[in-house]
Amino acid sequence: MASTVNAQKFIQPIPGQDKLTIEPTSGREKLADDITFKTDQNYKNYNLDQTSPATPATSAEMFILKEDASFDDVFPTDAAKEKVAFTTSQVKNAILKYIVALKNSTAFFLVKNGSKFYVLQVMVSEGVAGSPENIKIETWKSDDYLSFGQKDRFIAKK
Repeated sequence: MASTVNAQKFIQPIPGQDKLTIEPTSGREKLADDITFKTDQNYKNYNLDQTSPATPATSAEMFILKEDASFDDVFPTDAAKEKVAFTTSQVKNAILKYIVALKNSTAFFLVKNGSKFYVLQVMVSEGVAGSPENIKIETWKSDDYLSFGQKDRFIAKK
């Protein structure tokens, strides 16, 4: 996946990480149906609040983001983006399954809607005493330039 020269410049696999598997999706669920997810207005504006096609269980990999960039810089062709992009339902399953690993950090997922690619920036923080975690999702176009922090991760199909 990260074998392209561009990708190697911007992302690096996390050494010794466990295998990630995103559970299958039915094609009936929507990410924003879950009340714990707080999406921004762009999520609706880009028409991402729709159901996604059903998907099988999918292997995934987590990467460290080494340098600020747009995801168009990291994956300059649609074919390269297609290899790593998830559906929004797969993102929901990934967040719910790996919420402990994502807590107090930011994870980026590339998603495809129609022929366009978008970036979901997922921030998971502790809930208020006794309540569930807060999950905030901001939506970006794949050509938007993003700044990455030390704890930021990119999760991609393997």
